[in-house]
Amino acid sequence: MAEAVKPSPTPEPATAPTATPIVSGFAQVLREFWQVPLLIVGVGGVATALWYARSHAPVHDFDAALAQAEELIASDDLDHATYILSDVVERNLEKAPKEIEPRLRALQADAIARDLRTSAKPTKAEDERLVNAYDRAQTAGWTMTPPQVVAYSQSLVRVGRAAEALAAVSEGASAQDAEALRQKVRRDALASVLQGASESGKQTPKALLAAIEQFRTDPNLSASDAAWAAARAAEQRIASDSCEVAADRLLVDLSRIEGTPAARGIASPQELAELYQLRGEALRRLNQLNKARDEFQHAATIVQAGTPVAGAIDVGLGRTNLALGDYEGAEKVFDAAVLAQHAGTLGHEARLGRAEARSHLGKFADAEIDFAVLLESAHRDELSKGTQHSMQRVLVERARDALAEKRWLESAELARVAVQLGEDGEHRADALVVLGTAARAEADRILKTPTGAASALADLVPDDRIAVNRLLKEAGDAFVDFSGTPACRQASDDTYVESLRNAAACYDIAGLHEEALAQCQLLLEALQPEDPDRADVFIRIAAIREAEGAFGEAIVNYKRAIDLRRDGSEYTTRAIVPLARVLAADGRADEATSHLQSVLSGDFGLKPEAVEYFNALDLLAKIQFSKARFTESAELLHEAIVRCPDPTRLGELRFRLGEAYIGVSRGALKESQVADATAATKARLARDAHARLADARRIFEQAIQAFEEQGSDLDGLSRDMQRESYMRRADCAFDMGDFEDAIALYEAVDRKYPEHPSSMVALIQIVNACDSLADATRAETAHRRAQLRLTQLSDESFFGGAGIMSRESWELWLRNHPPSRSRVASAPAEVEP
Repeated sequence: MAEAVKPSPTPEPATAPTATPIVSGFAQVLREFWQVPLLIVGVGGVATALWYARSHAPVHDFDAALAQAEELIASDDLDHATYILSDVVERNLEKAPKEIEPRLRALQADAIARDLRTSAKPTKAEDERLVNAYDRAQTAGWTMTPPQVVAYSQSLVRVGRAAEALAAVSEGASAQDAEALRQKVRRDALASVLQGASESGKQTPKALLAAIEQFRTDPNLSASDAAWAAARAAEQRIASDSCEVAADRLLVDLSRIEGTPAARGIASPQELAELYQLRGEALRRLNQLNKARDEFQHAATIVQAGTPVAGAIDVGLGRTNLALGDYEGAEKVFDAAVLAQHAGTLGHEARLGRAEARSHLGKFADAEIDFAVLLESAHRDELSKGTQHSMQRVLVERARDALAEKRWLESAELARVAVQLGEDGEHRADALVVLGTAARAEADRILKTPTGAASALADLVPDDRIAVNRLLKEAGDAFVDFSGTPACRQASDDTYVESLRNAAACYDIAGLHEEALAQCQLLLEALQPEDPDRADVFIRIAAIREAEGAFGEAIVNYKRAIDLRRDGSEYTTRAIVPLARVLAADGRADEATSHLQSVLSGDFGLKPEAVEYFNALDLLAKIQFSKARFTESAELLHEAIVRCPDPTRLGELRFRLGEAYIGVSRGALKESQVADATAATKARLARDAHARLADARRIFEQAIQAFEEQGSDLDGLSRDMQRESYMRRADCAFDMGDFEDAIALYEAVDRKYPEHPSSMVALIQIVNACDSLADATRAETAHRRAQLRLTQLSDESFFGGAGIMSRESWELWLRNHPPSRSRVASAPAEVEP
């Protein structure tokens, strides 16, 4: 039978995919999006539930609430524990079974004890609160556990109730536990006594050592307690400078403690490290530095890092390295100690040691950073008195070293920090002296003079002038402050007077006249009426008044200095020339001349090589020149040049001598033109005038050479005299009729000072010289050069003292004075040889 053929399956029509509605898709996305916040909310709900469970204990399930509070106390969550105990349990205590109250009171006391445990130094009120809380618990019927007895007894000891603490220990534990607790209470009581004595200073070291030895007589003392007592005894001996006894006893104690029978326990490495550290400290103070270093290094191998004992070891080892001169080793140790961030005094001592080591190594910037950090701590009252004292000592020592090595700025900075610590005493007084000395020395360095001079301030650039004035004022203030310290006032020598004198000098140079005069007045009060040093004070007062233009007061004080000792004393010779100077400035030139002639004649015992003798020559030459007594002035200047103690003044003196010779020449020329003079007299005077001009020209040459030798060190006035020397030299040649020489010399002026109006004068004089030589071509050329130069000169060159005439005046003059009519000077009449 033929198999039936199955028809081919008819394919189902393809169904178009159904489009997802937009709203439905957004809802799905929204549901997925909210899964994350819902997770967050869920976590938050769990956290909230936990918080609620902690702070909302079952109201009437007292056992559960107290159990929860106990758990919170153990985890240091004291706020929530206190809330449960006070607001949940105690508030509903009347509804609770009777056995709940004792447990409640005990837990309340435990919470206080837990809080007190975190206090570095509990107050008496805090301890009394704890004692009262445990007393209340015991009254309610609670029997304290050993940990509670320890906390209770410690607070009893700290409030001065040691006997009650011992009684509590005896009653509150088994015999074995009671003995251990009894020893702890006795140790706590002794520690409390030592702490109180340290703070009050009432107990003597002898009495404290007796108390420690009494504690050590206990035959059942554990090795740990024995180590603790040995450490406390060593501290007392070191503090009372019995370092040799401390070192010897510690050696015995270490041997005994390390050999303690096992039944009494063993001292921990930390406790042994403290003993080795204390022995190292005792040896360091005995200057047995190598032995001390060995002890410190051994202690460092067994100590627990980061503990106060570890910090004390670092500080002791670092100080030992400093004393041995191992500054790199000291810096390394102190650096590690600083990085360990030890709290309180140890941290400050470590930073101070590092600063000292760095300053020895020349790392001054790093050292200053450490000192600045310590200074900030001092301003916040965080430094102990001992650390402040040590810091001042270190700063003063380093400042003195810097002062000796002429590192004055560094010395002043170190001394300044020492002063800012504000600790009154020997170190602060020393710091003030170093600060004043260093600041004055740095000011003198900038002034470039050995002892400073007020006149030098004007020569400084503004920034240097400001720096010098600041330094001098700081120095003066430091000396004034030092003069008020007990160390200065109680000194048996002239310390007080010298401090006032130094302050007055600094203020005087800085131009702080009122401050200087105030110190001078104190000096006069401090010195005896017949003390010759009063003359020095009168001279300073006179100089200040002279600078102020109060010539009358200056004269009075100079005369006081002279009258104090007239027998040729130092002060008389110092005052006589300044007196003459002020008299001349006050219009009393004849009196001034009389005094100066007395000096030069030897009436005051001055030798010709004395500086005052030179000053008298110099001043008298100026007075004679001002009176047109040029011959006398020239004679005085000749001698002054020979006796001049300062080579930098030779250019000025020769310039003035040249000016005097020009004056002599003009005087002779003027006299030769008198009508009734004979022909021979006129000829002689003309020859004299010509000869003096030749002398003047030669002297101006010498002045130019002297100025050139100083180079760039010339001040403004000297530069003006140098330029005028060039001009005067050419003028002398012109007035002598040496026109070719004059032209060459005026050309030199034009080349050297092309940007100064003096070059205009030089070019005009070249025109005049060419006219005198009948050289019209060169005269015309020089005239055009003058016109061109006028256009090249800046406007600034015509202002101030440099401008001889304004630009407009020069233009007018050049137009009105063409060559052959432009002479501004005339050659002298023909003279006979």
